[in-house]
Amino acid sequence: MLGVTTRPQRKETTVLDSVSRSGGQPQSVPDDGGIRGVLTAGFLAGIAPQPPDPAQVAGAMARHQASGTVREFRAGLYGCLAARPDALFELCDAILCADHAVKSLVQLSLAPEFRRGHGALAAGRIDEESSPRCWPTRCCSCMILEAYGLSETSPIASFNHPDRVRKPGSIGTPMQGVQMRVVDGEGASLPAGEVGEIAIRGHNVMKGYWGKPEATAKAIPDGWFRTGDLAQADADGYFHIVGRAKDLIIRGGYNVYPREIEDVLHEHQAVAEVAVIGIQHAELGEEVGAAVVLKPGATATPAELRAFTGERVAAYKYPRHIWLVRELPKGPTGKILHREVQPPQDLLT
Repeated sequence: MLGVTTRPQRKETTVLDSVSRSGGQPQSVPDDGGIRGVLTAGFLAGIAPQPPDPAQVAGAMARHQASGTVREFRAGLYGCLAARPDALFELCDAILCADHAVKSLVQLSLAPEFRRGHGALAAGRIDEESSPRCWPTRCCSCMILEAYGLSETSPIASFNHPDRVRKPGSIGTPMQGVQMRVVDGEGASLPAGEVGEIAIRGHNVMKGYWGKPEATAKAIPDGWFRTGDLAQADADGYFHIVGRAKDLIIRGGYNVYPREIEDVLHEHQAVAEVAVIGIQHAELGEEVGAAVVLKPGATATPAELRAFTGERVAAYKYPRHIWLVRELPKGPTGKILHREVQPPQDLLT
């Protein structure tokens, strides 16, 4: 654990955010301000109906002398990212080309899942190898720090701290005053390397869901907020997201985590987006299926993609069923809605 402190006494409710968890109706999240007062403006900008253009963000940063602060930068950045997962790279290019005086910006922190539209704050994991243009020596001379959080956690809970070892692909370690652990279905802590649900406790956790005591009790049954995200912690205490608990596929008694299969399919040069889901199966319980969107002008057959995946994962994991689609269903923030992905009708009969 990192920097654990005593949970402070709650004050009057000063912020009422709206959160839409991917599995249900929007709910209101009350809190007493504090860290949320600093972060919520940037976070809410991410769900604005008209996210700003990256070039406009860069210009505004220069006009208002935003260098040295993080709020203005995050507000514009999140606004771009939520609906446009490629906007970080455009923003970096705009800053570089315009030569605005913003290079003293503090290190910016982003949620994982940046590239593919799965994240809580941004939309996908940032790939340092394939995106060198947005990294320290080229954009603002600052580091990109992967982070993790939800509206219910104000919204940051952990990140790769700038003064510690960075582990790309990891969500890092808890921020000061926050506790995180990986738990089983009974709430017991799991050892390093085992997959379970992330539970969070600290000053950043919401007071509850407004007017919904039952939902609050389910989300925070013992003082620890259950995120619904599956992860494992390594020997150094860094957390690594595996997927969403509700998206877990159980094929013949074996657990298959959609994100792992999606990561493999994303390695194929023709794949733009993918959603892996479970399809009901009479004998196995569930079979693994994948809906794939190809990049413009690219070609690949389901058989090719199936073979590609089968060579890289265990036999019980690769999707037996792959179908091509023009687009995948998404929510307002650009996150793929797995529950709305439907396999071809012939696979259901």
